[in-house]
Amino acid sequence: LVFVLMPFNPRFQVVYETLTEVVKSAGFRCSRGDEEFSSSNILGHIIQQVVRARVVIADITGRNPNVFYELGIAHALGKPVLLIAQAAEDIPFDVGSIRVLIYKRPSELSVTLNIYSPRIIFFCQKSCRTCCCNKYKLRRLCSSRYSSTALRSRRRSRS
Repeated sequence: LVFVLMPFNPRFQVVYETLTEVVKSAGFRCSRGDEEFSSSNILGHIIQQVVRARVVIADITGRNPNVFYELGIAHALGKPVLLIAQAAEDIPFDVGSIRVLIYKRPSELSVTLNIYSPRIIFFCQKSCRTCCCNKYKLRRLCSSRYSSTALRSRRRSRS
């Protein structure tokens, strides 16, 4: 599962359809928080999806607070995260050190993601247990400092 964090806004529907197309062509399922009907708490549902996901894609266009809240949860859980945005102005200082794929149009996003799709497949196959960014020269793409292995080793070293 590749889980997508983005505002629930019709303006982002074409972007989501583009992401879904690329992820499905790579052989994985793509989901967004508002796709499945849930009578319970939407935040609980989103957290559950982030936990289940092998990779999280977050569109930080417009600096939506909900997206950043969910992104923080994904980082805390050690999930590999791919950040995308329509403009460099959408990248706040906090996440400026993480690589962000900038796109102007969904068609441009599709081309860029097709270039990165082998790496996304690799992340999914490794099931987020190891960081492969340096091997594929994509430093900071999966936010290795937040990987579950890195967090475990930090905990051990503090003991």
